[in-house]
Amino acid sequence: MSEARILSEIKDIYADPPDYISAGPIDDNDIMHWEATINGPEDSDYKNGIFLLDIKIPKDYPYKPPICKFKTKILHPNIHEKYGTICINILKGDWNPSLTISNVLVSIVALLYNPNFGDPYSGTALDLHNKNDNDQEYKKQIQEWIKKYSAGEQIKV
Repeated sequence: MSEARILSEIKDIYADPPDYISAGPIDDNDIMHWEATINGPEDSDYKNGIFLLDIKIPKDYPYKPPICKFKTKILHPNIHEKYGTICINILKGDWNPSLTISNVLVSIVALLYNPNFGDPYSGTALDLHNKNDNDQEYKKQIQEWIKKYSAGEQIKV
């Protein structure tokens, strides 16, 4: 683990946060445990949402990816509605040590824009999407979950 690398990433994300994202260590004495906030992009199905994520950085980072989980319940086919785990390539087999936590968070925001229905992690979201030809009920339910859970009741991680 490179403490200098993590400190550099903290400095970078504070100086130039990616769109819709704020992130950093929960406690100044523990740079290995972060929290991120993603504001649902206005031009996405997740507009008006405020989503908290828990990020744990493994000791062998950057050779292993950070462990990221949504703390806020979210209706999304690639995010487990009960555990908050995220099904995204760079957190699985496509991790590369040149990637940063900021890259991961930007990829998660991109997932909000473009869910991967071919690699689902949430049967609830996938079933709802597949049952509705026009997606209106699916999008309506996303907004209902946002009203109910956004920055409110959190998943225990």
